[in-house]
Amino acid sequence: AALAKAVEFGGDDSTFWYAYGETPRLNKKIDQAATAYRRAVDLKPPHPKAPGKLAMVLMEANRYDEAEVLLTAQLRNDPSSGQNYYYLGAVYAHVRKFKLAIDAYEKFLQLAAKDDRERPRVKKAIEELKRRL
Repeated sequence: AALAKAVEFGGDDSTFWYAYGETPRLNKKIDQAATAYRRAVDLKPPHPKAPGKLAMVLMEANRYDEAEVLLTAQLRNDPSSGQNYYYLGAVYAHVRKFKLAIDAYEKFLQLAAKDDRERPRVKKAIEELKRRL
């Protein structure tokens, strides 16, 4: 009931919708989380982390094509988003498009901050993907 009331007040705030998506995501309510994250992506200005979280829940639902379309559209609008390249690499790796995954992960490494905590994991992922080619 409290969340329903909060939705009334959240309206057009992408930060609200991003935060609202976190509870169902943590409770494995994928469709509810996807709806909230999609709203956070569609609002102006969109929440910067929402595309990645939406892609993540779409992958959990085995909706890889939808996640790929979402992320490539986001990158067309903002090619400087290292985070979106990170998630796109994960999508490609899951669907065994290893060369595309490597390319996306390498783009992430170019754009991400030097102290980004995902850098070591991405470097290992690239090494593993190269072995699989």
